[in-house]
Amino acid sequence: MSSGGPFGLTEFGMRLFGTIAARPGHRLPDGDVPALAASLDVDELDLRRELFGQASLNLLRFDGAAWKAEDPYACLEAEHGRRRARHAVEDARRAAELEVMERETAAFYSSGMQSAWTLGEKRTTGTLLSGITLLDHAAVWDTIVEHTNDATSSLMFWLAGPVDPNWRSQELLKVIQQAGRRGVTLAALWSSEHIAAAGDTTRLPSWIMRARLDDDLPRRLIIWDERVVLTPTEAGDVSHGGMLIDVPVIVNAFVAQFRQHQVSAAPLTRPQDPSVEERRAATLRGLAADLKDGTIASRLGVDIRTVRRDIEALCQQHGVASRFALGRRTAHLPLDSFGPDLSQPRPPRKRRPRLPPAEVPEQREPSPNSRPHH
Repeated sequence: MSSGGPFGLTEFGMRLFGTIAARPGHRLPDGDVPALAASLDVDELDLRRELFGQASLNLLRFDGAAWKAEDPYACLEAEHGRRRARHAVEDARRAAELEVMERETAAFYSSGMQSAWTLGEKRTTGTLLSGITLLDHAAVWDTIVEHTNDATSSLMFWLAGPVDPNWRSQELLKVIQQAGRRGVTLAALWSSEHIAAAGDTTRLPSWIMRARLDDDLPRRLIIWDERVVLTPTEAGDVSHGGMLIDVPVIVNAFVAQFRQHQVSAAPLTRPQDPSVEERRAATLRGLAADLKDGTIASRLGVDIRTVRRDIEALCQQHGVASRFALGRRTAHLPLDSFGPDLSQPRPPRKRRPRLPPAEVPEQREPSPNSRPHH
């Protein structure tokens, strides 16, 4: 059978199925196959071949006395189910293979083989591997600043391994937050050691998450626009400089590895007064309603300076520089994720009724002629 119609049936196959399906009360006995072949003007051998071919597809069934057409839609669903099952097995096999490839890539870069070869090439020939640029320790910071300023869509980075007191993490955060204010999507994974070294987690941006980063991973990793990667030349030692990589297959492996760890990462715990969280959520709702700071303060019943401090904290949390940018950054959030509705003024407080003063007997002034009683 060719693949002309549904189930790969030919025009003759479609005509045969229609003939048998249209005669449910007068099924075709096996003995009438020659007669049917003559009526359809086909060879009897071709007819039998088509009958048994459609039987293998479960479209036709011989019940011992006659041929019967089955529900073709049920047959199609069953066939699709079999294909989906095969695809699921293939997808699982591909996913397992990709996981193995990612582990092999991580093990390769932690082994130092690439850096040893590349450094040797640089010393002997003065050339670098295509798509990989070696940077000495002094050039790493300038490269980070340059590529962060040039980023247009996303920036991912992680901090793993022991804390290096010479690592300029706070300066790095400031540079990265500037990219966030331009609309670059930020994501960061830090090990518990680096989060503990940062001290007060309430001062860290919300896009930093706590992750368990394996020891064989590079201690520093930055990915710009899912296109360029900066990683240490030696996975366990950042003092030897770094490698700037723009080889797509390597970059994609690092991106997949980052996302794999991102799935199991946890947001930073921020012990904070619930009333502060609620007030800031309500402030976001007020900004979404285009209310002025004074109006928000009045409807929340707080001082305007409190609202402005909250807006400043929210700008830092969302990586933006102004209340206007904050409104744009949070515009996609559903309103029910904010605090109470501030679009209407707060109802006036009910004042307790004042009780009338107690009645005091009227005292008459003594007349001039009256004498005091003794």
